[in-house]
Amino acid sequence: MSRRLLTSAVVLGGLLAWGQAPAGALFSPFTLAAGNPERELQADYAYAPAVSADGGYVAFTGSVGSEPGVYRKDLATGRLEPVLAGAPGTLAGAPSISADGRYVSFTTNEDPATGRPFADGCTNVYVADMGPPERPAGGPAYPVYELASAPSGSTQPLTYAAPATAGAPCGAASADRVALSGDGRTVAFTVLSESNLDGPKTPPDQVAVRELPAAGEPGGPGVTTLVSTTLASQGEGASAPVPGGAALAGGTSSKLNLTDGQQVDLAEAASTAAISSDGSTVGWMGVDVAAQAPVARPLKTEGFTDGYAEPLWRRIGEGPAAPTRRVLAGDDASAPGCPPECPGGLDLDWDEQDLTGYAGAAPAWGSFTSDASGGNFAEDNGFEDSLDAVTPQLSADGSEVALLSTQPGYGNDPNFGTLSGTKPPPANAFLVRMAPGATRAQSIVRLTDWASLNFNSQPLAGAVQSIAISADGSRVLFTTRRVEFPLAPPALITPQLSQAAATQLYEANIPAGTLALVSEGYNGEPANGGVFAAAPSGDGQTLAVASAAGNLAFGTVNGGSDVYVTDELRSPAVAGAQSVTPLPTESTGGPGWSIAATATSTADGALQIDVSVPGAGSVGASASAAVPSSHASSRRGAHSRSHGRARSAKARGRTGRGRRVVAGAVVTRVVARRTARSSDPGLVTLRLTPAAQYNSLIYGAGGLFATVRVTFTAPGHPRQTVTLQGSFRWDRFLYGLPTPKHGKKGKRSKHGRGRR
Repeated sequence: MSRRLLTSAVVLGGLLAWGQAPAGALFSPFTLAAGNPERELQADYAYAPAVSADGGYVAFTGSVGSEPGVYRKDLATGRLEPVLAGAPGTLAGAPSISADGRYVSFTTNEDPATGRPFADGCTNVYVADMGPPERPAGGPAYPVYELASAPSGSTQPLTYAAPATAGAPCGAASADRVALSGDGRTVAFTVLSESNLDGPKTPPDQVAVRELPAAGEPGGPGVTTLVSTTLASQGEGASAPVPGGAALAGGTSSKLNLTDGQQVDLAEAASTAAISSDGSTVGWMGVDVAAQAPVARPLKTEGFTDGYAEPLWRRIGEGPAAPTRRVLAGDDASAPGCPPECPGGLDLDWDEQDLTGYAGAAPAWGSFTSDASGGNFAEDNGFEDSLDAVTPQLSADGSEVALLSTQPGYGNDPNFGTLSGTKPPPANAFLVRMAPGATRAQSIVRLTDWASLNFNSQPLAGAVQSIAISADGSRVLFTTRRVEFPLAPPALITPQLSQAAATQLYEANIPAGTLALVSEGYNGEPANGGVFAAAPSGDGQTLAVASAAGNLAFGTVNGGSDVYVTDELRSPAVAGAQSVTPLPTESTGGPGWSIAATATSTADGALQIDVSVPGAGSVGASASAAVPSSHASSRRGAHSRSHGRARSAKARGRTGRGRRVVAGAVVTRVVARRTARSSDPGLVTLRLTPAAQYNSLIYGAGGLFATVRVTFTAPGHPRQTVTLQGSFRWDRFLYGLPTPKHGKKGKRSKHGRGRR
């Protein structure tokens, strides 16, 4: 794996030219967190960030200097420290970080003390004490590791039975970002295989918490408590594990393609258990729901305990008698009679999640999934792991839960038109307040909704792919390729994108009722690569993201994924002075000499460019797109030669008549252009259609994405230029056909509980 040098611009957080936020920006310019300035190294790759509540530290999974593992970055000093890192083959990941950044929890396949894989081949969960900010001389060597996945009162790892299926995950695992309490002393995790967690042969897929000795107190064995107990045993003397498994969990696998041609296997064990910052509450994606919480109506499990899943929630701080509650379901015991009696309740018949017949890490479709298609790290369709996407996100005291669901608008099941019966409905973002006694309609806040029932349209109904909440509950972050947000609140207050070529990050400010695009690059354009995950500080003012974009921080050279940090800009805390100014002098000039333009995709594969011009002049529009080199050759090869003089023949391949084309090469070409004249101020419309050799590219998924440069020239005035984005795509649909029954996929068979 090649080492990637940091430019001075990256080390310093960007050149001065990009050191100031653009006018009207709501967030500071992104800075690169995944790098080691002392060694002048940028991470080979980095993902899964977690931010301390005080905004001072970021932990992430990645590789620096060809050493994969978990790292912690001090944002004030720039110092990068390995939490646990080793030679290629080390699988340490899923970091969470304490409020002050001192403690980092993680999942690993090796013993941190020896660096050797565990003899049973399983994974375990640890907490690393990275030491106080000022480390006294002669003190312990940091980090100091504490085992979390251990029986209560023991410092030895749990013992695990060999998995029934070869290659299935074995051991214990923690969730990304949300597995550690604010004080760093309580860890939530899931035991993936049969173990001695709660006595011999405890069934797999159980949720537990480990309470470690308080900082500064004499070390000793911690206390491990079973969280996912049966409904019948809640309140009794001895809690019982759920026989069929309590939580959606398992193994995940993604491939990272590096720009030097190497591929990294990012296989990890995964959990969906989250803990609140105060350690009082645990949430998880529950299976065998009826065994854990009150259910008024039978659930459609198709005979299997893992045939249905939904988020569950429990106040462990209230002791063993605390009930396990359902977060979304309308027949929650805290709100009897909902639905159907109370208006606005959720439709439980819709909230059926089919886990059977699917061999992935999460369901192929269902009420609480976003995009379980998996996919390649370098692509934009699911590096954010599907199990992470369905993990409940808790506020500091656990009273608020942010999550994803495909639940339609209250009381209105959509008409799916011509969609296939197996077409997955895209997920939306929700915030649920868990106040006891409230109806679901009173408790559930919908943050996004579909702008169209054409689920093939990413701009109108693309899935929300990941979600996070700040500890104070004031900010909810989510990622999506959607650009239309019909709800208010939260009202979009940043300019609406005409098209999103990659997944973007948005922030919902709950108290203000606003929604804002976060992932804006230093060039003023949205991220040009997918944003896969986001993590907020306690007040949501500092955000960390994992992204494959190349325009978030100037000088980034990694072609895979990196971790970046931005801050929400604050208004100065200074009392404003009031004054009355004189009336302005009467203006004698005309309207400002500038243009505005929009790009709209038409159903027949064209782009309609509407340009508002200030007067008589010439209007031009040209669209450039990345196209396969096999489409870019001109009749005589002149176009390739004119664009290739600055490159070697080896670098550009050969195009044109009789020339060799490098397989898979992609080049940027002008695919369409048009000019027009205007005689007066007003609106000029230009219709762009791709040249003949690019026509076949508009029929694929998403069409042909292009950057459009609009210019206006007039004698005696400076040239005016506007840059837009849009897609040439063939997007014709039939309407008026009967609505298919959604969700039936034919014969179902039991599978390995969401494991690959």
